[in-house]
Amino acid sequence: VVLGEPSIVVREATLDLLGGFIISRPEFVKRYYESIVKRLADVGISVRKRVIKILRELCLKEASAPTSIDACCKMVSRIADEEEV
Repeated sequence: VVLGEPSIVVREATLDLLGGFIISRPEFVKRYYESIVKRLADVGISVRKRVIKILRELCLKEASAPTSIDACCKMVSRIADEEEV
C-alpha cells in the first residue's frame, strides 16, 4: 500500500480505493485497518477527511464490530482537528 507516498493526492487516492475495497469486502478490514487509521495524523487535510469518511462508513456498515468501536473513538478524538497536525 502506497500510504507513505510523499504526494498528498496519491495518498488520498490510495485511501479512496482502499476504503471502497474494504467497505465492499469486510473480511479485509482487519488487514488494512491500522494502516488507514494511521493516516488520521497525516499532514494533508484531504487525507484526514478521507480517513474519517472511511471510518464512518465502516461504523455504519458493521456497527457492532470491534473495529467500529475503535473507529468511533478515533473519530471523536479528531473532532477538534485543526488545519495543521
